[in-house]
Amino acid sequence: EDSELVISSYIVEIPNTNTQSITKHKIEDKISYLNELLKGNIDGFSWNKLYKKSLITDNKLKFPLRGELENVEDQYFSLRCVALANNISFMNDSNIHYIIHSQSIVRKYQDGLYNDILNLYKSNKEFLLNIDEFNYDIKDLDILLIRGLITIINNEFKPERKVDYKEKKDLIKKVINIKEYKDSIKNMDRFKLSKINSLYIKLIKNKMINTVYIIAMLRCKRMHSKSKVYS
Repeated sequence: EDSELVISSYIVEIPNTNTQSITKHKIEDKISYLNELLKGNIDGFSWNKLYKKSLITDNKLKFPLRGELENVEDQYFSLRCVALANNISFMNDSNIHYIIHSQSIVRKYQDGLYNDILNLYKSNKEFLLNIDEFNYDIKDLDILLIRGLITIINNEFKPERKVDYKEKKDLIKKVINIKEYKDSIKNMDRFKLSKINSLYIKLIKNKMINTVYIIAMLRCKRMHSKSKVYS
């Protein structure tokens, strides 16, 4: 009854693909959860949480307006709710069953994604500087950019992205030369990445953009043919 925020484990299902994943939260305190959220070990969804109205109204919390951090609005809102809640309860049972349909927005091309991820990084960095109870290494935030970079690359190869090779390659080059993204790549060894994502970053680090392009194209074609969600 005293909880301002309730966070539930969940099931994600993609119909007609035999794809189902179960995410269970084994964390039972706010600081540990916040640490895992910043490191990218926990996704910042808003749909697996219950919010006490006063948490939102007293802290004047709101989702970004349309056109502002539109592709990462869940992560923006969830981080602030977790950081500002005085009492959080965790439910290990999977009480949320999230079904990703063929027309789900997560399958579509996200315009302006690289700017949204970069602005979320900057906004979170500024916000967390004012949270006195939470001690963290600022470099932990780099995982947002590293994983964001991989998402940006895969985003370029979604079927709705009808542009030529040069335009896709130029955008990837542009992003990896942005200072914040470039600096995050230098810190990649701090984080545990999957083999394929680690390969992406190592290739980028060695300026092997053509190879990144080919791998991303083949990977996304295969994933699309199996009706899976892009990572």
